[in-house]
Amino acid sequence: FSFQECIRMLVRLRLHRFGVRNNPVYRLVAIDSRKRRDYGKPLAFLGTWTPKATSKGQKSLTLDVERIKYWISVGAEPSYTVARLLSWANMWPTPPHRLSAAVMRPVVPEHIPPRSE
Repeated sequence: FSFQECIRMLVRLRLHRFGVRNNPVYRLVAIDSRKRRDYGKPLAFLGTWTPKATSKGQKSLTLDVERIKYWISVGAEPSYTVARLLSWANMWPTPPHRLSAAVMRPVVPEHIPPRSE
């Protein structure tokens, strides 16, 4: 494997939660993809995101654009949530919406006739 292939397999851009109960603050980090969310030492801190609105009604997103571009250039992949945050900053294409299992309905093929009793 080359260096960039190893980086592509191992590094993800994702959120690391800190803050207090009911008031989360997330750090955007580059981290080994095999580590859990809040465990392991990140390779780099790339920004912060405060999802809860302040008293003025504003949410906060700060990004280190140069470092994020670097990690993406060497093959790091953003998680779905980080990709959505980067799309807000026009740094990444908008990811497709994920549907939960409760929203998805089973597809019934048309060639199966309805049961008659």
